[in-house]
Amino acid sequence: MSDKVHKDEVKTVYISKAGYKAPDFLAGYFDNIPGEKELLAAYADAGNETPLWWTRDTDIPLTRKENRRSTRKAMSIRNSLEKQRKKAEEYNIRFQQILEKQQAEFQKRCEMLNQQIALKQEELDLIEQRNKLEYQNRLLELEAELQRTNLEKEFYRREKQKLEELSNENIATFERQQEWESVLAALDEELQKAKEQSRELKNQTNEKRQKRGLPPINLAIMDNEENLFQGMPLSPIKTESFDFGNNILEVKYLTLMDKDNKKTEIKDITFNIRKKGITGIYSSSERALSIINSSIMRTLPSNIQLIKGEIRYNGESIYELLSDEYRKRIKDEIISSVDIEDAIARSTKKISKTFKTALPKLMPYMDKLGIHKEILNKKGRTLNEIEAKKLAVAISLSKGAPCTILEEPSYGFDEIDRDRLISLFNDADIRNAVLILSSDKYLCVNIRNISLYTFGN
Repeated sequence: MSDKVHKDEVKTVYISKAGYKAPDFLAGYFDNIPGEKELLAAYADAGNETPLWWTRDTDIPLTRKENRRSTRKAMSIRNSLEKQRKKAEEYNIRFQQILEKQQAEFQKRCEMLNQQIALKQEELDLIEQRNKLEYQNRLLELEAELQRTNLEKEFYRREKQKLEELSNENIATFERQQEWESVLAALDEELQKAKEQSRELKNQTNEKRQKRGLPPINLAIMDNEENLFQGMPLSPIKTESFDFGNNILEVKYLTLMDKDNKKTEIKDITFNIRKKGITGIYSSSERALSIINSSIMRTLPSNIQLIKGEIRYNGESIYELLSDEYRKRIKDEIISSVDIEDAIARSTKKISKTFKTALPKLMPYMDKLGIHKEILNKKGRTLNEIEAKKLAVAISLSKGAPCTILEEPSYGFDEIDRDRLISLFNDADIRNAVLILSSDKYLCVNIRNISLYTFGN
C-alpha cells in the first residue's frame, strides 16, 4: 500500500503505535516498517509531503480515519472519472457532429464537383459535335467546290477540243481551198485552150464557107460567154455572228440535254439581245422558254447538261465565271421576272415594305397594267397568280436594269389585260434591253419594233 502522508501525521502515527504490542500471531508482519531515524532522514530531504512506503498485510484492518480518507479519495477519483467520462462523451458528441458536418459538406462539395464535371463533359461533347459538324460541312463544301472545278475543267477541256477540231477543220478547209484554186487554175487554162480552139474552128469554118461562096457565120456571141450568166439572181448566204457593239447578250448554237432521259431540250438556239429595245422569243414549248431563262441566269437544274453553244454578256462568256460569282455580278444588271415572282410568293410582309425602294417608279407601270393601289397593302403570299404576274412585270420594268427578262408575261391574262400589256410595250420609251420569252403568239406579233425569234412548233 502506498500513500502520501503529512510529516506531522507520520509522527502521530508512530507515537500512537509505539506502545502497541502486537499479538503473537502477528509476529513478522511489521518487520518491514521503517524505524524513526529512517523516517526522519527520509522526511528531511523530501519537504512537507513525502511518500511513506510500508508493507501492510490484508489481514490487518484499516483504521477509521484511513477508511474515510480512502472513501473520499475513491469518491474523488470516481467523480473525476465521471467528469472525465462526461467530458469525453461531450468531446465525442462534438467531434461526431463536426465530423458529420464535414462529411455533409464534403458530400455536397463532391456532388457539386460531379455536376460541374458532368456539365464540362456535356460542353466538351457539344464542342466535339459542333467541330465534327463544321468539319463535315467544310468537307461537303470542298467536295462541291471540287466538283464544280472538275465540271469547269471538263467544260474547258471540251471547248479546247472543239477549238482544236475547228482549227483542224480550218486547216483542212484551207488545204481544200488551195486544191480548188489549183483545180480552177487548171480549168481556166483548159477554158483558154478551148476558146483558142473555138476561134480556130470558127476561122476554119468561115474560110470553108467563103470557098463555097457561103456567107460567114456571126459567132460573136461566143466571144461573150462570160456575160451569159449576168443578171441571174444569186441565193444570199445567211450568216450569224456576234456584234459586241450593239448587243448586250448573245446566244449562239445553244444545245441542252436532259441527262436523266437523254432528251434534247433545246438545239442550236441562236439569238442576240440588243442593248436598247425589245427582243422577243416565241415558242410553243413553255419548258424550253424556262430553260432559256435559266441558262441566262445560270440557274439550270442539275439534270440539264450543256452540250454545246455559248452565251456572252457584254462580250464575255458567262461560263468563264463560277455560277455564284456570275449571279453576284449580274445581281443588279439582269432582272428576271421569275425571281420577282418567287420573292412575292415567299414574302410575308406587305408589298409596300418588301419593294419599298421600287415604289416611286412602280406606280406608272401599275396604272398602265390596271393594278389597284390597294394591292400594295396586301402580303405577297396572299396574292393570286394573275396579280403576282402583273406585279412582277411592273416591278421588273420599273427597276430599269440594263437587261430585263420577262418569262411568259401574259400567262393567264384575259384579253383586256393582254391588250394593256401590249399597249405598255408599244407606248413605253424602252431605253434598255428587254427580253420577252412567250408562248403567246398574239402578244409577240402585236408588239411594235420587236426583234422576234421563233423556234419549235
